[in-house]
Amino acid sequence: MKKLNFILILSCFFFVGKVFSQDHSEKIDALAEQLKFKSSISLELKKESVDVLDTIANILKTTSYTYNIESHSGMRGKSSDNLIKTQKRAIIIKKALVKRGINPSRLNTVGFGETSPKTSMPNTRGRSWNERIELIKKE
Repeated sequence: MKKLNFILILSCFFFVGKVFSQDHSEKIDALAEQLKFKSSISLELKKESVDVLDTIANILKTTSYTYNIESHSGMRGKSSDNLIKTQKRAIIIKKALVKRGINPSRLNTVGFGETSPKTSMPNTRGRSWNERIELIKKE
């Protein structure tokens, strides 16, 4: 009976740990979707993204994980320009999080340009889905 109780308790701790870690990842994913720049060519964040960065930083302060900041673009313009733009945008997000107290060694930046579209829809909605920032937890 003691062995069964121990296994049950251990299973509960494992399950609760999984739920909490997933919650942080899901929250960060949802918040990162709200990070937007002023236009498809801009390197300046929209005002509402500043509050989102505050919230993301507060969540990251409660963890010790390392994250990849991944920036993606749509297919407008030259591929080389889109790659450079996404690299710069990832660095902008990193600097903003470091300014909010996140250790820079926990944040890696990657600009993908237009190489990883979320959708192939050529309309405005498709472009907005492809122009995105993702924070990916490294295991």
